[in-house]
Amino acid sequence: MGKHTEKINKLAEKKKAGKIVGYLNDKDLETRIDAIRALGRCGGEEAINRLITQMASQNPQERIEVAKALGECGPDAAFYQLSHYAARETNDAVKEAMKEAMGKIHKRTNGKDG
Repeated sequence: MGKHTEKINKLAEKKKAGKIVGYLNDKDLETRIDAIRALGRCGGEEAINRLITQMASQNPQERIEVAKALGECGPDAAFYQLSHYAARETNDAVKEAMKEAMGKIHKRTNGKDG
């Protein structure tokens, strides 16, 4: 757990994606991961846009968490963004997380429970 986990979780409960976004730049990796997960729970355009931007992170664990978050809340547009990033991804664990997320999005947008 990051040093701001409790506060981030409370913001997520209230769907305050805009206030969570600032934690994506925190020096603490766990705080950034907490923020990524919280944005995934928030959903909505602002959260999804920031998650997609965060896919460019240099940290593979962050990219894995972004893929998971997008898999939980992302619309079709997130599928295409993940597909774009997956084509360039060199880390096998990140690539696998992206494929799993794309599968969840595909199932959800095609009316099947994933």
